Amino acid sequence: MTPLLLALNLLLHSGFTWGRFAVFRVGDRSPAGAQLVQISALFGILFDAFLIAGRGGSHVGLDSLAIAASAASGLLFVWAVRTVGLQRLTAVFSDDSPAELIVSGPFRFVRNPFYVSYLLVYLQALVASRSWWAALPLVGMGCLYYRAALLEEKKFLSSRLAMKYRRYTATTGRFLPVLVPRSRSPLPESVEH
Repeated sequence: MTPLLLALNLLLHSGFTWGRFAVFRVGDRSPAGAQLVQISALFGILFDAFLIAGRGGSHVGLDSLAIAASAASGLLFVWAVRTVGLQRLTAVFSDDSPAELIVSGPFRFVRNPFYVSYLLVYLQALVASRSWWAALPLVGMGCLYYRAALLEEKKFLSSRLAMKYRRYTATTGRFLPVLVPRSRSPLPESVEH
């Protein structure tokens, strides 16, 4: 079971690395925050791989939960990529103004499906390794993604999409779906330009 869990973890991270270049755009220079995320993610990947590879024995329940977290992470990532399509989103910590607001696909339920997908794979490593040390990359990357999400929201709220974004935030959570919407405002179109 260990080789499968390790392979799932590394396969997902490989997909995320592909997505970094295929889905997200960066200008001439990668923002310092984006570089911090990349370096931190690399260390987290290596650390988690070491912990998963060195785990002792199997645990049917936890291993099944780790596989489920892997599946959820992969499916959410693919769904978000398909929803974005040929549009290229701004890379993390970029300072440009938002040009569109995507509210379909997984964006209908959470404002940051890519970040949720990434965090699920760190959760997978925690469960698969059965080591509390694996909480370090999960918490560290969670803090980086939370900070990035706050900055992205600030950009939207100071853009021409501010009113539509406010309505959107009333019905969607940052990382978890909103079970009871804060308002009954209609959602904007699928993509606003």
